[in-house]
Amino acid sequence: MSLLTEKHGTVSEQIISVTSEDRKRNREFVKKLIRSVYFLVKHHIPHTTTFEGLITLQIENGDVQLRKHRDYSPCNATYQSYATIVDRLSSLVKLWRKLFCQA
Repeated sequence: MSLLTEKHGTVSEQIISVTSEDRKRNREFVKKLIRSVYFLVKHHIPHTTTFEGLITLQIENGDVQLRKHRDYSPCNATYQSYATIVDRLSSLVKLWRKLFCQA
C-alpha cells in the first residue's frame, strides 16, 4: 500500500489534484463500463466472468479511451474487478427500479 501512496499520493491528494478534464474522461470511461455490464446482463451473458474479456475485445477493436485507461491507471483503479462489476450492476438495478417501478 505504501508503494502506491508514494507513487500516486494519498486518496485525498489524488481527489484534490484531479482536473476537470480528468473528471470528464473518467466519467466517460465509467459510462462505457456501465454500458458493457448492461449489454452482458441484457443478453443473459455471465457478467462477472465475461466482463474483462469484453473490455479486452473493445480495446482490441480500437477503443483508445479504454486502452489508455487500462494502460495508465494504477492497478487499484481499473474498475474491472468482480466487486466493481457487481456494484455497477446493483446501481443500475436501483436506478431502474426508481425510474420504472414506482407505484
